[in-house]
Amino acid sequence: MRHAKSDWNIGTSSDFDRVLSERGNIDAPRMGQWLVNQGYSPDQVICSTAQRVKETIALVSTNWKQDEDQIIWEPAIYNASLSQLLGTVAAEIKQGQITLLTGHNPGVSELILHLGGDCIPIQASGNLMPTSAITALELTNINNIIDYGSWKIVDYMKPANLAHNYKNS
Repeated sequence: MRHAKSDWNIGTSSDFDRVLSERGNIDAPRMGQWLVNQGYSPDQVICSTAQRVKETIALVSTNWKQDEDQIIWEPAIYNASLSQLLGTVAAEIKQGQITLLTGHNPGVSELILHLGGDCIPIQASGNLMPTSAITALELTNINNIIDYGSWKIVDYMKPANLAHNYKNS
């Protein structure tokens, strides 16, 4: 998942400290409900420590029971390169668990394209991972989880594709 939409107009002097915008505060819980409705309630969450990611996780996780010990706050995800994100995947993702990795572009998009083997979801026009977008991947190569194409893209959603009145289905 990419973090929800942040607010560039709030007077923070740091990109790291930016907070969510009004749209981000609306989209994040909607995407969390989508995760639940699809059966993707995570066993663990791995995420950047940037303020907008912390706020995103707080809003997304209101839709399922999330224990604080299930969240791995990983500072290295902020501004991470593809190789750094692959290292996080190799170190933290456990086979058989649903994991929600939440971070920033361009790294998140690069990670999805690498793991999914450049298979772009049909619904992703333009920017693969706009704010709050989620791509679900399933491991297909258990021998090396960070190889190119070692995962299959099984689902994709971005807030613009959700009906505006989206509730529990």
